[in-house]
Amino acid sequence: MHLKLIVTFPWSATAWRASMSLTTAYRIVLADDHILFRKELKSVLEEDAELEVVGEAGDGLELIALLKEITPHMVILDLSMPNMDGFETAREIKKKCPDIDILILTMHKEDEYAFQAKSAGARGYVVKDNVDTELFDAIKAIREGGVYFPLWAGRKVLNSVESWGTLSEGSQM
Repeated sequence: MHLKLIVTFPWSATAWRASMSLTTAYRIVLADDHILFRKELKSVLEEDAELEVVGEAGDGLELIALLKEITPHMVILDLSMPNMDGFETAREIKKKCPDIDILILTMHKEDEYAFQAKSAGARGYVVKDNVDTELFDAIKAIREGGVYFPLWAGRKVLNSVESWGTLSEGSQM
């Protein structure tokens, strides 16, 4: 059993925006330098009729340029990419497009990475080893106005997340 942290908020602009998007496809852009992983991830995501992958980028600079042309609800972002890493890319997205939610999908399991991702503006963090069991839960939590961080991420992340809203803890089989 894996534990996860899901934070829910009282009715807010973020929750309102998320609830409005539940009636239309939730637009996602993928950013990962491994093209085969991106293609497979796109295929898996688009099996859900409520999700639509509207763009792909191989690095942070390409993603920032793409976001000038399209406006997704969410970016699923790798941390280890050439030209502009995921942390810098996340900060740039939040500066230029603050309404776009960011979900980090990475190989890094260290709590410091999760904390840095949260500090850069990410609303969720999933390790690639757990993509099959956590990805859709993370997307759903963020889409509904919450955040998704694994409990292993440590007290540092949890303390910083507590300031965002009410914590609810769930288990995942």
